[in-house]
Amino acid sequence: MAPDPSQAPASPAMDWKDPAGWKREAGSGFRVASFNLPGGAECSVVSLSGAAGGELANVNRWRGQMGLGDVTSLQGLAKPAKTPLGPATLVEFDGGGTHKGRRMVGAILVDGSTSWFFKLTGPAGAVEKAKPGLIQLLGTLRRG
Repeated sequence: MAPDPSQAPASPAMDWKDPAGWKREAGSGFRVASFNLPGGAECSVVSLSGAAGGELANVNRWRGQMGLGDVTSLQGLAKPAKTPLGPATLVEFDGGGTHKGRRMVGAILVDGSTSWFFKLTGPAGAVEKAKPGLIQLLGTLRRG
């Protein structure tokens, strides 16, 4: 499920400390920031106003992007991730079908009336190598 094009991106009123070796690039559209990482991995940061469809719908959208089917529950799939702004939901899975060999790690944080999405994708090895950086980034979140 793609974001509703009528829904405007939220104000980028959040910042964080970039992990060592990560070079932040300006975002565009719904993206607040992007990172191109070694080994072909990419991390995107997106903010949307409101619930943006909810966690389950967004995880299923991500699963679809990775060639996987929908799930009816996040139980057993989602883990809590600590951030200075409250708990985030962390999910990770390997791609299927034509996306075999790829991996995705994503985090969803609802901060007030804004939903924040942190998505790391790419070749499985590159994503695993970059995952600690994503966890570190989540640990440095602060309101701008």
